[in-house]
Formats: sequence, structure tokens, C-alpha cells
Amino acid sequence: MIRAAMAIAATFAASAMAPACTFGNGTAEASDTVAVAGTLPPAEVAHVAPAGAPQGQRYIHIDKQTMTLSVIAPDGSVEAKFGCATGKVPGHKQRRGDMRTPEGRFTISQIQDASSWTHDFGDGKGVIEGAYGPRFIRLVTPGFSGIGIHGTHDPASIGTRASEGCIRLANENADSLARMVTVGTVVVITPGDADDAVNAQR
Repeated sequence: MIRAAMAIAATFAASAMAPACTFGNGTAEASDTVAVAGTLPPAEVAHVAPAGAPQGQRYIHIDKQTMTLSVIAPDGSVEAKFGCATGKVPGHKQRRGDMRTPEGRFTISQIQDASSWTHDFGDGKGVIEGAYGPRFIRLVTPGFSGIGIHGTHDPASIGTRASEGCIRLANENADSLARMVTVGTVVVITPGDADDAVNAQR
């Protein structure tokens, strides 16, 4: 089945809106190698490049079916693989606040120190310290702002649909990822079966 990411390919060329959430202003320097903590076991089969994946360069693939984030090397091998959490609601993001993770091809615009950031998730628990973990890897997502890959105060949420639209990692993995990528790195987010079902109804 052709993934819904193909259906939204037209959004790739759209101009990005300025991020509405400016939680921090630091940009981390990335290196080519890093000691990766908490990786998942290596896949038994070769990684299948998703639609929109760049050729000959490192990129990130976020799979909403398996709830994993993979760092893919220029030769197509898997450099690192982490469990992740995505938006609470299945389907491609349609509007701000819909709790969905966007699907398609995006790029990293900033790598920020998020260690001092707080957030109120509206669940009655008030303002949460360390809500974004150590890093916020901000994405250019045309039509939306404030979407990124970051750590979490709730490691039990990894592997589930739990966020407000961002992609969550365990804190040590968010820190590792920030050292593996740079501003401009491509991020491809592909839908799972539940997302395809929702997207097909539109």
C-alpha cells in the first residue's frame, strides 16, 4: 500500500512558517560519531528506505507503525535505532493542537538545549520541570510550528501514542541523537496502519 506520506508530498515544497514556540536559543554542535546509549536490538533485515529518503546522506526515519526512530547512514545502514512516542491521535497533522504527528519529509532547523524548559500538559498535574528532556531538535514542518524531537519526563510513554504531536525519545537517546545530526538533516516520518486508516477517510 502506498503510504499516506506520498499523498502529502506537495507539502514538502511549501514554505515553512516561523516557529511559534521559541523555548530556547542554543544550537548544539553535532559530531559524526557518538556512543549511543539505549539502542534497540539491530534489525534482522536491511532497512527499507521510505519514500522521500535522501540518497547518499545521513537521515532520520521515524516509523509510526513500529514507534521507532532510526538514524540511517549514507550507505543505507542503520547507525542507531531508538524507541519513540508520537502524537496521541492517529493520522497526518491537520491543524495546530490536534495531537497528531505530521507525516512526510522535513528538515532540522535547530538543535536546542531544553534542559530548563517546562510545560503544562493540561492534565491537572501543572507545570512539569524537564518536560522536554535535555534536547529539542526542532523541525521545519510547513504549515505548522513547534514540532520537534525531544526527550521526556515520562519514559514509560516511549513506544506509545502519547505526545501533543512531537516525537519523544528517552532522555539519553535524545542527547545521543543531537550529537549525530546537524541543522539541515532530513527527517522522514512515515504513517502506520492506524494513520493510513484515518488519512484514507479524508
